[in-house]
Amino acid sequence: MKQYKVWLDSDNIYVEDESGAVASKRIADYPALLAASPAEREAFELSPCGVHWFDLDVDLLSDSFYNPEKYNLWAMPLPRLGRVCSKGSLSDRRQYK
Repeated sequence: MKQYKVWLDSDNIYVEDESGAVASKRIADYPALLAASPAEREAFELSPCGVHWFDLDVDLLSDSFYNPEKYNLWAMPLPRLGRVCSKGSLSDRRQYK
């Protein structure tokens, strides 16, 4: 699932996929994002697998926005994400912005 648009407000992270479906997560559920400044929250990158805040060590899979029941409420550590992501490596992430 490729997300085409990601945006944040003071309380939520929103993802819009290729079909136009929008899903969100609460920033308050992720302590590193909650403690981050607005500029740090805006410093995310996209990959084929999700949204990544490399400076904050937070990674959210795209699928977790649309199927939250399949995931625990935590941010997956980056090394593990590399094995989960099968549509390209994180080194390819810039092409998905």
